[in-house]
Amino acid sequence: DNFIDVEITRTAGRRVKRLIAFNKLDVGEHEVTVLFSSNRDPKRTNAHCIGSFKLIVTEEGRKQWEEVIYQYEYDLIAKREVPSEGMRNSNLAQQAKSFYKEQGFNGDPYRAYVDSDSWTVKKNALNQIEYRHIDVVVCIRLDDNICEYSIIGIKQEYANGNYGPSVYNGIGTTLKVLCSKLN
Repeated sequence: DNFIDVEITRTAGRRVKRLIAFNKLDVGEHEVTVLFSSNRDPKRTNAHCIGSFKLIVTEEGRKQWEEVIYQYEYDLIAKREVPSEGMRNSNLAQQAKSFYKEQGFNGDPYRAYVDSDSWTVKKNALNQIEYRHIDVVVCIRLDDNICEYSIIGIKQEYANGNYGPSVYNGIGTTLKVLCSKLN
């Protein structure tokens, strides 16, 4: 695969990378360098400059670009699927929502569900159970149409033949999706 990237040097300030960031440019003139690379990140390989040009940003142009970016992001969100629901366990779902709030993450969870059919059990080299863990999908509403889900890990230590209480075990993927896909 080959990739084309852009680097924009602002009149004053830091560089802006990626076309999606054009709307962050100040009104005025900017130098744009187009890079060609065999890696998604041209800075990690020997990218070749295949051209440059001056970009004059107007307020009207920036507004139009914001509309293009909004539509582009909305189309990506609309295509995105959500993890399927696994076993039903309202206790784990409620615990995940509580962990989400306790960690101070963005938003108020309105829904949570387990996305697998069973716990994953971790054993040591002597084949003794150490703990088990599971992922729970936690959903928040960003606006009427756009929601966000995060994967919250839950872990239970194993001791004396029993599993202990559930503890927060980290946050994984967080993605925006259409709310209609989470109902």
